[in-house]
Amino acid sequence: PPRSALRWVVCVGWPWQTTTLAGPWTKGKILGRGAVGTVFLAQLHDGRQAACKQIATEGLKGDDLKAIVREITLIQSLHHPNLTQYIGIEYASAPTHKLSIFMEFAPGGSVRQLLKAKGALDESICASYIDQVLQGLEYLHTSGIAHRDVKGANVLLSHDLTGAKLADFGASKRIEKLGEDASGGGASGLRGTPRWMAPELIRGLPYDAKVDIWSTGITAIEMCEGEPPLMDKPPLRALLLITTQGTPQLS
Repeated sequence: PPRSALRWVVCVGWPWQTTTLAGPWTKGKILGRGAVGTVFLAQLHDGRQAACKQIATEGLKGDDLKAIVREITLIQSLHHPNLTQYIGIEYASAPTHKLSIFMEFAPGGSVRQLLKAKGALDESICASYIDQVLQGLEYLHTSGIAHRDVKGANVLLSHDLTGAKLADFGASKRIEKLGEDASGGGASGLRGTPRWMAPELIRGLPYDAKVDIWSTGITAIEMCEGEPPLMDKPPLRALLLITTQGTPQLS
């Protein structure tokens, strides 16, 4: 394990208990960009590689900062072989005001990248990846958490391309009463990526963790065919069709 200390840290205005990164690290190439941050390859002081999500906190609104804190609070509590693991954080105050969140690095890249390089995957490979995704989701759902953004770009692979882990918990949400409708609680709010989103999410209805099962099915089609359904339609048109066309099928 890294040489780090568990302590109370005050960061971007909210205190929470987390693991702070010990020792220097080196920033490498960009791995991806998100709505509020950029992900870099990081070389840690102990020789390990990590994925570093770096967020400029200066100028962010209160709701955005609270969302970041919720994400860190959630991901550091997750421990499963089919979920990417949290390593720690580092916060740099003035002049940069940057928060760096370090996660386990997947050297095989994402399923989306694999599809772009090689096209549709064999059925046995699809089955193996989906099985591992479902094991990660079972753990999340048992913990009362809906991922809300399952897709090929968020399924990361081991060096030999046999191991699959679910990543990116920025859209995840704790749902107190999984499997219940609006009368029992549920959740609401538009989250996810258009072509992978479940109809109830698009309609703005209360939902539960079953939205992840829909997205996993779309991800299975993505793996088997190289693209998710409705890829030839603009995003807004795709959202409308998801709510009116019924369950998509493999070609």
